[in-house]
Amino acid sequence: MTQQEDTLPPMSPKRIAIISGIIAALIITFLIILATGGGKPSANTAQGKLETSTVAAIQAQINLNYVTEGNYAYNYDNLIEEANDEDKSLLREYRDSLNEFDYSVRGDGNAYQIVYTNIAGEKITINGDYKNEYH
Repeated sequence: MTQQEDTLPPMSPKRIAIISGIIAALIITFLIILATGGGKPSANTAQGKLETSTVAAIQAQINLNYVTEGNYAYNYDNLIEEANDEDKSLLREYRDSLNEFDYSVRGDGNAYQIVYTNIAGEKITINGDYKNEYH
């Protein structure tokens, strides 16, 4: 008995063309997704919306502090010190959850600025002025 080798029949040119077309389509799709930022995090995701809510909570505390004190806290640590015990830990958590977070106050104490880098890597600047926003 002779041993027979198992060999695959040669592929037809049509089959080679179909496989090549599928591979090319996959590569093109991947490049389009890569070029349009499809892999980047978005502010419209649940995590992005949580980030936006966190900033809104910080702004609410800043404005509450303005109403009770008559001016904005001169820095974020001062805002934490002036908050009630329950809010102190929340304000620390909020600050720590935001990337490159910075809080500053205008020289006259009547306006503030929050700067942070969002989930998509964009630098976000928010200016607040209680007198102009609510009166």
